[in-house]
Amino acid sequence: MAGLYLLHLLVTDQLASFHCELELLSDAERASTPVAFPALLQSQMTEGAYNRVLSAAAAPPSPLFAPMVAAIGSAVRDDAARAAQASYPSLALRDAAAMLHLPSEDAVREYAAASHPDWTFTAAAAASSASSRVVFPAKGDSRDAIPSRSVIGRTLQYANDMERIV
Repeated sequence: MAGLYLLHLLVTDQLASFHCELELLSDAERASTPVAFPALLQSQMTEGAYNRVLSAAAAPPSPLFAPMVAAIGSAVRDDAARAAQASYPSLALRDAAAMLHLPSEDAVREYAAASHPDWTFTAAAAASSASSRVVFPAKGDSRDAIPSRSVIGRTLQYANDMERIV
């Protein structure tokens, strides 16, 4: 029961409560498989080891864990997709399948259609799909994303207010 509750806290992103509940458990309880599983997932997510999270999520210790593990797998896959999109202008389809821990190139196309409709695909010139690529949308100029003048103005105003108070 404690393992399911810990997994629920992890899925709902209540990390402080997750760690508090984990600390309240005895060493023997922490070593049990149902409790060790969510602790392992949290540790791997903190490390950014998304491939290990997806591998572990494929084999939960109990069928009761499956719905929550599926939610974690989906969130981790979305994070990996955002990282790939931010890092590369395009990616070989087979590499995208490996990065997103999907079984095939067709699964990447299905995932993109459902979650990232702005992704496009280039067709392979030959019969093999060795040169098929997923093309991510162009990134805008990052200087436009942050209203620097406004942020600087607010920061200076805050500093002046703090100086008056002190």
